[in-house]
Amino acid sequence: MATPQQALLKHLSDNWSVTAVSYQSVNVPFDAGATRTGFTYNDSYIAPEIQLITASAMEVPVSGGAVEERYIYTVRVIVPKESGTQTSEAIVGLLKTLYDRKDLTANAVQFYFGTLNAQQGFAIQENKFFEVPVVLPFRCYL
Repeated sequence: MATPQQALLKHLSDNWSVTAVSYQSVNVPFDAGATRTGFTYNDSYIAPEIQLITASAMEVPVSGGAVEERYIYTVRVIVPKESGTQTSEAIVGLLKTLYDRKDLTANAVQFYFGTLNAQQGFAIQENKFFEVPVVLPFRCYL
């Protein structure tokens, strides 16, 4: 069985085609300045990161029980600075359609997502790009 991180990144890869995906948090090279084609938003990209927050045994004895793991799934939406808020809002909307308050199964892992929270954006990379952090809490049971 895949780990929750592997299963969720695979789900994203299989269901996302509107921007490039930067997997830099998992040690995969990504050129943010490269010219991209074939996406709905060629000049934009997303950067996902998944962090384990807690793991708790759900039964006694703990050696044989299920474990609840809680995660924070952060997706950084990066768009060109002068593209307006419509581009970032459209991308956040697509993430919301995929994950907001959804239960889904990917690679034999059942995910229970909470409410998507798009944070306030800010300029990055010498004011050439605008980043909007999107935070999605989720839990799974192993």
